[in-house]
Amino acid sequence: MQKLKRFGVGGIAAAGATALVLGLSSAPAMAVGTFDTNPPTISAPTSTYLPASTSSSGKDVPFKVTFSGPGAPYTYAWGDAKTSMVARNTKIKSSYVQKTFRLYPVTYNPSTPGTYSFTGKIYGYITTPGKYRMSVPVIQKNGGTAVATHSAKKDIVVRSSPTFSKARTSVMASGIAGRTWNVPVTAPYYQVGAKAAIYAKLKGQKSYHKVTTARTLANYTSGSSKTTLKLSGTYTKTGTRLYVKVTSAPYAPGYQTASAVITRR
Repeated sequence: MQKLKRFGVGGIAAAGATALVLGLSSAPAMAVGTFDTNPPTISAPTSTYLPASTSSSGKDVPFKVTFSGPGAPYTYAWGDAKTSMVARNTKIKSSYVQKTFRLYPVTYNPSTPGTYSFTGKIYGYITTPGKYRMSVPVIQKNGGTAVATHSAKKDIVVRSSPTFSKARTSVMASGIAGRTWNVPVTAPYYQVGAKAAIYAKLKGQKSYHKVTTARTLANYTSGSSKTTLKLSGTYTKTGTRLYVKVTSAPYAPGYQTASAVITRR
């Protein structure tokens, strides 16, 4: 009877150990492996420029999201694909900042893991230059139940277009020839903090040179920054050619306007 009892106890222990090993090797959680250990990734340019126009269609920034994971019974879905601004020219008045950088599709239900195309949309007039973080959450589901969520993320720098900035810069002045003029300069709002100066050459001169003290552009309206330059009477003469040079601001390259000539009215 004692041998039978020892055998019974040993048999129960052995059977329990076998069940434990089998349970570990076949647990459903292991099937999630590649989705858990290899988070989704975004393939996209590291920087881009705003479009050089105010076109309502904006500019497309194509990119791709790649993720891996087990197939059936698992399915996948996007969460809320979006961007967030992580850096900008801090001198821009906060109420003037427009974070209009959208990602499409916002939501989607891909049936299998793989690589999927996305589009970012930016606009010349209503997207504030800066660094943005693209984020696309990928949700893994088993039936209708969310099992895990991992986000693909990537930072992209959006800079203003010097061509567009130049086109949106205004230099308007008039006065009596030979006297000092006040020369108002308005530039795009995101150029705030940059400096502006006039470069000129008198009629008959071969080269331009800086003829005013550089002044800092300040917040003016939601669309523009402004400063006023003082142009000496030495240069307010018929035939003088001049242009304005604007230095760079964070995420906004510098540029110079086209030259203009002073004429008598």
